[in-house]
Parts: sequence; C-alpha cells; structure tokens
Amino acid sequence: MNFVSYSRLASDITGWACKLPEHDLIVAIPRSGLLPATMLGVLRNTRVTTVNEFVSGVTVGAGSKVPAREVKRVLVLDDSVSSGRSMAKALKRLWNFNKQCIYMPAAVYVVPEATKSVSFYCRRVSNPRLFEWNFIHHHYISSACVDMDGFLCMDPKRVDNDGDGPAYRRFIRTAAPLYIPTAKVGCIVTCRLSKYRSQTEDWLFNHGISYGGLIMMDYETAAARRHANVYAEFKAEALRSANFKWNGMPKFFVESDLVQARRINQLTKLCVLCVSNMTLFGGERNWEVTTRGDV
Repeated sequence: MNFVSYSRLASDITGWACKLPEHDLIVAIPRSGLLPATMLGVLRNTRVTTVNEFVSGVTVGAGSKVPAREVKRVLVLDDSVSSGRSMAKALKRLWNFNKQCIYMPAAVYVVPEATKSVSFYCRRVSNPRLFEWNFIHHHYISSACVDMDGFLCMDPKRVDNDGDGPAYRRFIRTAAPLYIPTAKVGCIVTCRLSKYRSQTEDWLFNHGISYGGLIMMDYETAAARRHANVYAEFKAEALRSANFKWNGMPKFFVESDLVQARRINQLTKLCVLCVSNMTLFGGERNWEVTTRGDV
C-alpha cells in the first residue's frame, strides 16, 4: 500500500511547479483538487477557481479580476487520477463553456495505467494507495480496523484518567471528536472496556459514525487492563481476524499511538497508519518518480 501525506504533497508540488507550462488560471476539480490547486497557485502566483465557478462565467482572481471567457490557457488540476472519469467529465464541461480556451489536464498523482488521461503529472503512484487529506472519506476505510481514542475522538487527558471513576465515565460520554469518517469503517477496535459499550455506541451514533463492528477489551477493571498490558497484541489479533476487503484494498489498521502502531505491524505484517505522525508502517513506497511535465 502507498501513502501520501500532506507534507509529501507539498514537497512534490514545490518541485513540480517549475516544470509546468505557462497558464492564466488553475481550475480545480472539487474537492480534493482544491488543495493542490491552492498550493500551486501560491507558488506560481496564479489565479485559482473551480469548475462550477468557471463555467458560470464569474470573474476570477484577486485584485484585477478577469472574466472567465477572457482566460486563454487553463491548467485543469486534480490531486490524483485513477479511472480518468472525473477529469474527462470536467474537461467536457469546460470545453462546452468556452471552446476557444486551451485546457491542460493535470494531476499530481496518477496510477500507471491512467497516464494518458492527463497532459501533465508529477508522480505515478500505484494502487492500493491512501492520501492523508481524504482517507477518512474514501470507501477504502471499509477495509480498516480503526482506533477509537486518539483517532475518532481525542485521547483522555490526565484529569480524565481516574480509572473507572466519574471523570473517565464523563469522558466516555462527552469526548471531543477528532477524525470523523464519512465512509463506513470496517471495524472499530478499542482498548476501552466492554462494560462501556452502550456509552461508546451512543457517542458513535451521536457523531454519525457508521461501522461494521465494535471490538472492546473484556477486563473487569481499568487496573486489570493495565496489568495485562496487551494493547497492541489485542489490536493485532482483531486485525488478523478481520475478513473484510473493499474493491481489492487490503485490510489495514489506523492507530493513534506510535509504539502500538509499530508493534501491530510487526505482529501482523499488515499495513498500519499512525495518525500521530502520519507514518504508514508496512507501506511499499512503490512510486515511479518519472515525471511528465518537463516542458
């Protein structure tokens, strides 16, 4: 599995910017294309807009604005291209709006088989792949076991950790949300005790999180759980036992603790994404670095 972080995206765009042809405007394909388009627009001092705004004929840019129909050279940008359908649909709309304009389709990342869908790209990144900026909204997360505290919600603070006391029970009910997936999660695997299942399920329901299963530790007390000290082993076994897969995406774990993430990967030999530093343990880094955009 390949993983691209925000920092990697910024680094790639910085190196790619000088290789792209001159253009009057960057038209981003929402929503993921807006992120690299904004980065590139700042680097190249180029106006940025969206497909919908452009075809509506609104003026674009800050300061001295230009009517959309007066723009001559447009870089049509997405973060990635896989099937090429979104890019083709966007180009058709743009062409129907203004056939006099030169449209240059581009993507920061493409799968090797989609290189002909664009005129310019930065890197070929093979599937399966995850992007930091959209993995919680992608159906790929249906192949994941995910952590609870530190991922779906904030970790309890020291004042919340009074064992099984009132402070911790209040935290279970009122924990602040952190990452809220909009796609269905394969399974939530948490070291919370199973006696807090109903409160945890209520929290998940209240925050609109859809999931296939909820696996919790079956100890009597927090003290017994600490004494056992098998957090990573518990999560690794849940990941090994999971039988889900989405569209060829291998199962993986999303963990908040760096030590546990590394240990889960060691025990299972499967990919583990640590969200505390956005490191993918077990990732392939199978990236082809040949660029298309050296003009």
